[in-house]
Amino acid sequence: IVAAILCFVTAAALHFHVPETLAPERCRQLSLIPYNAFQCFKQSLLRRYTTTSPTERLPIVDRNTRQDRCGTNNYSLIAEDSEKGVTIRSLWSRADTRRHMCFYWMFGFLVYAIDEGFPLFCIGIFGLSEAQIGRVLAISGLLYVPSQYIVYSFVVDRFGLYPSMSLGSFGGASVLLFIPLGLLLNSHQGLHSLRWDTFCLFAIVLAAMRTFEMTFLSSMAVGLNRTVPPEHRATMNGLSTFGASISQSLGPIFAGLLVSFCLSSGLFAQWLGGTLIFGIFSAVGFF
Repeated sequence: IVAAILCFVTAAALHFHVPETLAPERCRQLSLIPYNAFQCFKQSLLRRYTTTSPTERLPIVDRNTRQDRCGTNNYSLIAEDSEKGVTIRSLWSRADTRRHMCFYWMFGFLVYAIDEGFPLFCIGIFGLSEAQIGRVLAISGLLYVPSQYIVYSFVVDRFGLYPSMSLGSFGGASVLLFIPLGLLLNSHQGLHSLRWDTFCLFAIVLAAMRTFEMTFLSSMAVGLNRTVPPEHRATMNGLSTFGASISQSLGPIFAGLLVSFCLSSGLFAQWLGGTLIFGIFSAVGFF
C-alpha cells in the first residue's frame, strides 16, 4: 500500500512540476496510445513482409521539419547519423553505445545481487530477524541520502565523467570487502544479535557502497546519452532500460544460488563461505 501511494505521488509530482522536453510537434496525446501501438505493430509487419530496402524507409521525423540539433558537438558522431531512422539494430551497431549499455546492465545485475545477498548473508550467518536487518539498512540510508550529491558533484568536478565511472565501480567493489570483517568482530557474540561495532560497520559500508553506485549510474546515464544524437535518445533509453530490467531480474537469482551454495553446501566453513560471497561480488564489480 505504501509503495502504491508513493507511485501515485511521484506520478502527480511529475505531471505538475517536471516540464516536457520533447518538441511540441512530436508530443502525442495519451488517448492515442492504443492507436499508435497498433500502427507501430502494423508497420513492423509491413517492414518484415515487404521487400522495401531499409535505406528507402522514411525517417521517424520529417527531414523538412526537423532541425539538426547535433551540430558541432563532442559526441564523436557524424551529422548524417541524425538524419537516419533509429532502430534497435542501428543503436546496437554503435560500438560506444553497445559498450555503455553492457556495462550498465552488468552493474545493475551486481546491484540487485548485493541487495538480495546481504540480507541472506545476515540471516544465514548471524540469524538476524527482518527487523534487525531493516535497522541496519535504515541507518545506512540516513548516511547515504545526505552524502550522495556532495560526493557525486565533487568526484565529477574533480576527476571528470568517465573517471567517476571507474571510481564508482572500483570504490563500490572495494568497500564490499569490509563486510566479512563483521564475522571477526561478531565472532564472540551469540546468534540473533550484532555487536555495536559490527552494526556500525555494516551501516557505513552499505552507505559507502550506495554512494559509489550512485556515482557510477549517474555518470553512466550521462555518458550513454552522449553516444547518440539527441533525437535517438528516447529509443536508446528504452532499450537500455529493457536490458537493465532483464539483468536486474537475474541478480537476485544469482545471489540466492551463491549464498545457498557458500553457506549450505557444507563445502566451506561458515567464515569462509561468508567471505567468499562478498569476494565474488567484489570480483564482479572490479571486472
